[in-house]
Amino acid sequence: MESTQPQSDAKQSDAKKQSDAKQSDAKKQKGRVKKLRRWAAAGDVYTRARLAECAAHGVDAKLTAETTPPAKGGRVPTVKGDVGTIVWRALAPSLDAAVGAVYADPASETEARREWPPWLRLGNAARARRVVLAVAPGVADAAAVPFLRGGVSARVYGKRHGDADRDALDAVAAAPPPWEAPPPKRKKGSGGRRAQKRRRKEAARAAEASSDDDEEPDVDLAAAPWALLRDAVLTRAQLAANDYPLPREAAPRHVALGADDDGEDLGVVDGAEAYRLPSRPRAAAILERCGAETVRRSGAPPGERRRVFGLDCEMVQTTAGARVARCTLVDGAGAVVFDELAKPAEKVVDYCTQWSGLDEAALRGVATSVDQVRAALLETVDADDVLVGHSLDCDLRALGLAHHACADTALLYGHPRGAPYKKKLKQLAKEFLDREIQDGAHDSAVDARAALDLFALRVARGPAFAGGAEDAFARLARHGCRVCVVGDAATLQRRATGAVSAVRATGAGVAAAAAQKHAEGWNLVVARLEEGGDLDGACRVLEAALADDALLVVVAQPPLDEANRLARQKRLATDPRASTVWTAEREKACAAALQAASYAAVVVKARRGG
Repeated sequence: MESTQPQSDAKQSDAKKQSDAKQSDAKKQKGRVKKLRRWAAAGDVYTRARLAECAAHGVDAKLTAETTPPAKGGRVPTVKGDVGTIVWRALAPSLDAAVGAVYADPASETEARREWPPWLRLGNAARARRVVLAVAPGVADAAAVPFLRGGVSARVYGKRHGDADRDALDAVAAAPPPWEAPPPKRKKGSGGRRAQKRRRKEAARAAEASSDDDEEPDVDLAAAPWALLRDAVLTRAQLAANDYPLPREAAPRHVALGADDDGEDLGVVDGAEAYRLPSRPRAAAILERCGAETVRRSGAPPGERRRVFGLDCEMVQTTAGARVARCTLVDGAGAVVFDELAKPAEKVVDYCTQWSGLDEAALRGVATSVDQVRAALLETVDADDVLVGHSLDCDLRALGLAHHACADTALLYGHPRGAPYKKKLKQLAKEFLDREIQDGAHDSAVDARAALDLFALRVARGPAFAGGAEDAFARLARHGCRVCVVGDAATLQRRATGAVSAVRATGAGVAAAAAQKHAEGWNLVVARLEEGGDLDGACRVLEAALADDALLVVVAQPPLDEANRLARQKRLATDPRASTVWTAEREKACAAALQAASYAAVVVKARRGG
């Protein structure tokens, strides 16, 4: 009896300790929940960890947005990257490890406030995960639009605002991530003469090494994995935005083509087997089965590796317009698959000899039809193969064919003035391949090889290589965000690049389409509203569709006509050959116009009621 008493006392003591521990944990949890609720009410949930803790304890941290107007009139101090900062910071949690690892949650409330522009106060900023960006050009009086009242006049461009038709969307697209701050500039002479000499030698060695690397493409297109090629291949939305012929369905159709036993020997080599040009009856049968698009000849899905072909065509002018007269297909190793002349069915009115290299004598004995060439392409190129060319849309339209996986070097390599301007293949070959082509008449085989080599360089060096730098939207899309641009054809051509999706719309349809895409869960929806439309109504449509984890950013830019006109006049007048004089009064007027054009009315809103 006596021996069991201490054991009973020990059990009671342990039970009491456990009960006290549970009560203590419950009190701590209750206190923590109170603190979380206090933070959520004050809008101080600014880290992902704190947001997850609120969700685990059932605390609703509502996202709020408030702009801070100037206290004594005038403009709020802003910088030209403020709108881009909002987009990048809100989407940072959605980025993959390649970029997301660079971003870290703020360690304090002070750091959290510094992440956003000083004129913007976000409550529970960690809740912001998606953005709807609407840009409205040509808004002369922002105060007359009810939705824009209460916003700020934020700087969109720097002091050197150019006179090309740039709008606020271009400025946002050029904004880098805020956490990728440029390195501090060194003062002249810092480090002494020895340090300067050492840095010059290191820079020279680095330049020499990079020039050695540029001699040959770093990617073997004959055995390149699809994961490496995918980024340089146009999506279906990009094909539509750049006026490519579109296949009927997003997924390739499977069509089994039988063996050809009645063809004409063309000397085409596909692997190790001789290939024959389809006869006219067989070509008609192939075109009837395949339609006007390439097909998947094997029932199995495509493998990890895809074949790559270069295509180039030479045209002549007929009574019915431009028609294909020569078609060349080159494989990934640079070997000619086939190079065939074709005689158009219509009467030729201009052989365009200075460009095509063809004349009447070259086509006099040709009996091959364009349909036979099209059928040969359908038998050689599978729908999953990558077809590379320069302005490939022109070749495909002339052939009357649509293809699923297209790569266009005219789009992969940027132009200094931006889209829709494109560099010529001759310029790109000289600049990046140190190769002279098209010295006189064009050779389609040479042009196809040049396009393939440019494509290989672009795949090896990435989208930022040599003027083809991707904008913020394409970079966000490449790193895990679902990005969609809604607008007219010109907007899509400029901004629907890389993995960015595109939706063509005009008028009131822009806001409706953007609201629909946001409702479907896209991380970033960019809408370029039509100039002169119902701006207030469009903004109300977007605000009504806003999710509780999204921000609506509206940028209303003033008309740029006067600033652009004066800037052009200045450029012409300051030319040494000009006879006009650029006076101080005109310089003052030009500076004032450029200063006014560099600002835009910006409104940032969250969902009403959280």
